[in-house]
Amino acid sequence: MNLNPQVLEDDTRTALSLVHYALPEQPVSHHATFSALPALDGADRISGLPDALLRDIVSRLLLVHTHVGTLGHELRSLTISAWLLLPTHKPVAATILRGSAASVYLGVDVGTGSARAGLFDEKGKLLGSASSPIQIWKERDCIEQSSTDIWHAVCAAVKSACSLANVAPEDVAGLGFAATCSLVAVDADGSPVSVSLSGDTRRNIIVWMDHRAVNQAERINATNSPVLQYCGGGVSPEMQAPKLLWMKENLQESWSMVCRWMDLSDWLAYR
Repeated sequence: MNLNPQVLEDDTRTALSLVHYALPEQPVSHHATFSALPALDGADRISGLPDALLRDIVSRLLLVHTHVGTLGHELRSLTISAWLLLPTHKPVAATILRGSAASVYLGVDVGTGSARAGLFDEKGKLLGSASSPIQIWKERDCIEQSSTDIWHAVCAAVKSACSLANVAPEDVAGLGFAATCSLVAVDADGSPVSVSLSGDTRRNIIVWMDHRAVNQAERINATNSPVLQYCGGGVSPEMQAPKLLWMKENLQESWSMVCRWMDLSDWLAYR
């Protein structure tokens, strides 16, 4: 996509103006060549800026970097400094530091029996993939998994895929998760809460195909609530609502401990 050079200059001018507003004693160039920013070189000079301001500055500067393909030395230093002050964005800062735009994308798919990871270039070409098995417990209608085990499987698959594709972590520009619609239970600290009659604290996931909540699903459907029209006219025991009701009725201690109930794909993003 080609952007109007004036748009790029306006966005960058706004970003630099924000820096000037936050640090009025520092000289800031508004010229499109960004040649006069030595006073802002280094994270220590902008460490006092609030995160929201840093994000606004960096988002505008990265827009220029993405569409022009390069940044001047001082401007690049400013961008890196701002990203480094936002800990979750260190990989992007490292990519800019090397002077090249990231172009590798990571997809993670967590199924019932394994976690799979694939790395793709910007044209969708598969660069490398790997999988790692997931543990599962089956006791009659109850089918359970562990979020800790799944996370370890995801990490193993990602590391193997990166190794096979010869891709460094900082080269990854984007990450996406797909997973089964299994139900994850964690407490306020994000630690697993058992969903098992066995009391096994490892088992904090009710797997999508678990059928423990047949009775609860039938009772919900018997209400003929107008809400049911939004889920096909009735709920299945594989859906989350009957499973939540089963937990409330059968594992009250765990029910009281849970802070967050999440779909597995949402938990992966949360984690």
